[in-house]
Amino acid sequence: MFLCIIVIPPHQHILDRSMSTFQFILQMCRSIRLPLLTMIACIAIVAIARTAQDYFLKILVDVVAQESTHNLITIACVFIGLQIILVFCWFVFDVALVPFQRLKVHTTRFMTDHILKFDINYFMQVRGGALTAKIRDAANHTDKIMHSLIDNYFFVLIFISSAFVMFFTINWIFAASLLCWTFFSMLFFIFSTRKLRELGTQVAAADASISGKLADMLTNMMTVKLFSAATRERDHQDQALSTYLNLKRDNIWLFNWLWFGFGVAFIVYMIGVFYALITLFQANQITPGDLAFVIIMHYRIIDMLFNMGNSFREFLNNWTSVKEAIKILSLPLRVQDKKDAVQLTSVKGNITFENVAFSYPHVAPLFSQKSITVSAGQKVGLVGYS
Repeated sequence: MFLCIIVIPPHQHILDRSMSTFQFILQMCRSIRLPLLTMIACIAIVAIARTAQDYFLKILVDVVAQESTHNLITIACVFIGLQIILVFCWFVFDVALVPFQRLKVHTTRFMTDHILKFDINYFMQVRGGALTAKIRDAANHTDKIMHSLIDNYFFVLIFISSAFVMFFTINWIFAASLLCWTFFSMLFFIFSTRKLRELGTQVAAADASISGKLADMLTNMMTVKLFSAATRERDHQDQALSTYLNLKRDNIWLFNWLWFGFGVAFIVYMIGVFYALITLFQANQITPGDLAFVIIMHYRIIDMLFNMGNSFREFLNNWTSVKEAIKILSLPLRVQDKKDAVQLTSVKGNITFENVAFSYPHVAPLFSQKSITVSAGQKVGLVGYS
């Protein structure tokens, strides 16, 4: 996705009515290419710098274990320099977050502009609350998806890649084991995604239904339509809430069981890593710093993977929410503007009727020579006999 944002020019506009979720997010991100690329660069540098810090701690442990003071000052200066880089990158990252907020604005405007192209028949068939929920979901969840991709998944990818390179400098066994574990983790996420995505789609639809029904209920109250059917509206709301809670419960339990299995697999993996560490250390093939570095890096990685797993459920929920919201983009437009159509502008002025007559066929005129002026902002109704 990040590469596509870089390559495709920002002025290109996707008009395909069968727009996928990936295409939609990609198009929304083109308006924030510079801050997005800045954030990606900062995250990459931070991930590499953190791995390098741990590696220099390994070197420090080896120096201390040899009871030597050689290069201690150099190691300390490098470590402090890496910390300065981390602070600077996080500062630039936070600065880039300011223009990044345009993503939510751009998404809201895009969805609103598309909905406004529908004819009056569509708005008579669809509740305003449902449309409000779709615009809100598309804007809020697109923003969350991009934050999750950058802060979690891209960071973990760069961190593990850096760790793999440094493990290879210690012993190929640890690099190979990390590669196998990463491959297993990817398969786990891929196979667990399908069921979680199905439940996530249902949860997203139920969540949007709750928001839509609530917005419509409040609108009906303000237009004095609800009070004659208050019980029925309340029952519909309770039913929507109950459906949402049941689906959310099933989603959480499925995720918990999947993640429990993932945790058990990591325990088995770490048993193998400790066995390799002890064997190689007893054979004097690795140093105390190597041993400490491998252990620390593995627990850093598993901590990141567990955090990523917790955010993975939210990521799927956000993805399915956007997918449900943008289904409206695939609906055909029955009324479309001609090419180079003149944009209508809103103007204010008075409306004047002079000497107007009205009658039905074969019936005496209801009125004649009627003149009236309606001022700007004024509402006037003409009521006849009933």
